[in-house]
Amino acid sequence: MRLLRTSLSALLLAASHPVLAVLHVSDGSDGAFRPATSQTLDLPADGIFNFTTIDIPSGVTIRFRSNTANTGVFLRATGAVSIGGVIDVSAGNVSLADLVNPNLGYIRPATTATAGPGGGRGGLGGIGDTTCVGADCRDATAGTGLSPGLPGPTPTHSGLKVFGVAGGGGGMATAGMAATKYTAGVAGSPAVPLPASLVGGSGGGGGSGWYFFGVQLGGGPGGGGGGALEISTPDSITVGGSLLALGANGGWAFANSGGQGGPGAGGSGGNIVLMGEDVTVLPNARIDTTGGYGGGLSTQTYTNDPRAFENGARGGTGFLYVEGRQLALDGTLNAVVVAVPEPQTYALLALGLIVALTGAARGRHGSLR
Repeated sequence: MRLLRTSLSALLLAASHPVLAVLHVSDGSDGAFRPATSQTLDLPADGIFNFTTIDIPSGVTIRFRSNTANTGVFLRATGAVSIGGVIDVSAGNVSLADLVNPNLGYIRPATTATAGPGGGRGGLGGIGDTTCVGADCRDATAGTGLSPGLPGPTPTHSGLKVFGVAGGGGGMATAGMAATKYTAGVAGSPAVPLPASLVGGSGGGGGSGWYFFGVQLGGGPGGGGGGALEISTPDSITVGGSLLALGANGGWAFANSGGQGGPGAGGSGGNIVLMGEDVTVLPNARIDTTGGYGGGLSTQTYTNDPRAFENGARGGTGFLYVEGRQLALDGTLNAVVVAVPEPQTYALLALGLIVALTGAARGRHGSLR
């Protein structure tokens, strides 16, 4: 969606959402950021980097180690921001080879309960049924986050074979999903409004354990939620590379001829914020906040395509929030986009709308007095 080319649609979209945050300007204390090689940065305690300018060249990937407060990543600048490479705040990172594989058409997320910076963790897989006792036994747990996936309930012992139940996908801008194959599954968690402060995605629910001829077995953990990323400057932001905040896949469960555990559900995608004077996303860019896939079963052959054997309990998609005087959004945008022009742009849009309506009225009724 390009604000100046589809101004009425953008104005209506912006009017239906509150402004996420005010622009916080960098104090410049971290200097210019132009990394020559790929690297993983330790997040400061508040998650904020105070740069002058940001220039990430093509071929360079920047990731982050979460801090103890589990904040999102805040990249603030006083000058221009250019992203030609990759910023990845996905849960567990992703396969970057997928970005240059035009035949694949999507990115394969990690399979992990660990969240991206600011995201919710995936829930634990359960072990055993209601007859299980001892330190190794546990119920499956929900994910964490704004709309965490629910756990599969511990099955009641009813015979020699007891089947686990799959967890539900974590929700964000869109709802998480429920399992559609292998085992019964709980409902996915609902979509939530654009959060008032920047947070990451919601973790998927863990699958419950099961019982097989006297052996207490486990379910799969939920996938972690994608991280949270804010890039802000009073100058321009240009994205020609990739901004990634994918949720992780749910964990797989063991299976045999007599039954299976409950697979874990996917974590939701995270949330990305771009705030600048002018925000441009170029046609070759990619911004992705897709949720992870639901888990599968260990007797299924795991190919390089995790979609082939997933159970359907996917995590929801995250938000892309963009605010600026002029917005030009092209490229691949796998996110629910909220575009908010600055107040002076609202005024111009409103004036243009009034002029258009006035012209239409004159055409029908003659001059207005």
